[in-house]
Amino acid sequence: MIPQRSVTQIIGITLPDELLNQPRFTKVSGYYTQKIFEQVGYPFDLRLCIKGLNKANWLSNRGVFEDLDFSKPISTEFTHQIKLTIEKSGRLDGFFVGLNLHTIEGECIDILEHEHCWLPVYFPVFEPGINVDKGDVIEAFCTRTLCENHLNPNYAIRGHLLKTNGEDIEFEYISSHWEKMFKQTPFYQRLFADNNLENYATNQSYQQKVLSSTELRSHLQRKLPDYMIPGTFVILESIPLTANGKVDKKALSAPDGILRESKYIAPRTEIEKILTKIWQELLILEKVSIHDNFFEIGGDSILSIQVVSRAKNLGIQITPKQIFQNQTITELAKVANTTDNVSAKQGLVTGIAPLTPIQHWFFAQKTQQSHHFNQSVLLEIPKNIKAEFLKKAVEQLLEHHDALRLRFSCVTSEYK
Repeated sequence: MIPQRSVTQIIGITLPDELLNQPRFTKVSGYYTQKIFEQVGYPFDLRLCIKGLNKANWLSNRGVFEDLDFSKPISTEFTHQIKLTIEKSGRLDGFFVGLNLHTIEGECIDILEHEHCWLPVYFPVFEPGINVDKGDVIEAFCTRTLCENHLNPNYAIRGHLLKTNGEDIEFEYISSHWEKMFKQTPFYQRLFADNNLENYATNQSYQQKVLSSTELRSHLQRKLPDYMIPGTFVILESIPLTANGKVDKKALSAPDGILRESKYIAPRTEIEKILTKIWQELLILEKVSIHDNFFEIGGDSILSIQVVSRAKNLGIQITPKQIFQNQTITELAKVANTTDNVSAKQGLVTGIAPLTPIQHWFFAQKTQQSHHFNQSVLLEIPKNIKAEFLKKAVEQLLEHHDALRLRFSCVTSEYK
């Protein structure tokens, strides 16, 4: 199933009295709401989903709240008008927002019709509820803007309820993604009144846990490849932004030295001494304890490759993977192997070599101008550079990197 279009529909509804007057989280939803508050660091009036609302509680026809066509560029912000007609009398409490997902196969999945799909969102707009009659009309503008993280949307609904008796009632409702707004409306005040989630607003001892760099790195290693793990972490209360709402990189706090979580312990074995010296040279540090974490004191995936290369030249065999798995000198020394340092001159590699998988793929494309499948780089050189020196440098590159001397020829419609 591949989505092609997403049409979010909006309906005016009335809530059952029990749900309106005593809204409560289920055990599961309460647990995850608590986890959300812990991760964000503060409680807020998050958007709510309601499961199993009977169609008898629908008061209006369906209107289009949001229409996203995935086959073309989608604007991050929009404003459009909706018009809903009240089809049955009742108390109007708010709006139901539900998704219709259209696939390229021609299917349409309506979450208001399928109980096992995503749950519809409830906007508690009217407090207290407004009595409406059949024929009343709701005219409003729906607006979507990006919230502070520039990823998730804020929604606003501003409009009028035009009653058949001539009465015109204005209303406005804003649904923010995660602003510090807690119990701002009577509905949310009732929802959190007796719930233990309220502790996050009243308990002054609650503080968001600040993880150590070791805990952060351990968590990221379960989610990201090794080369994407940061070398250092800087904890910020907020991200500085420019006047245009973009991240102000110049205002970001620079790493103010490296926090050491271990005391200095000198190397004891010969391998530990060699590895310690390599780390000190590469990381430009005066001292490195055998219990210091390579990545917490400035190391990264690129430097780990240099550690492997220098260690090999000194007769110690390790791999980048071992550095990621054993991030201190003492741990790495236990898995390192000693080897005899063999110095041998390879000479030029010549002859026929089989195509690599990516080369097979390239020639299978049968492009008209395959020699243009390259990258161009303009290098600026000093005016006083001598041509013979430049020529020797290029010759050394060609001699060292065998791949630069590859030539391909087409024989009987097949490249070799």
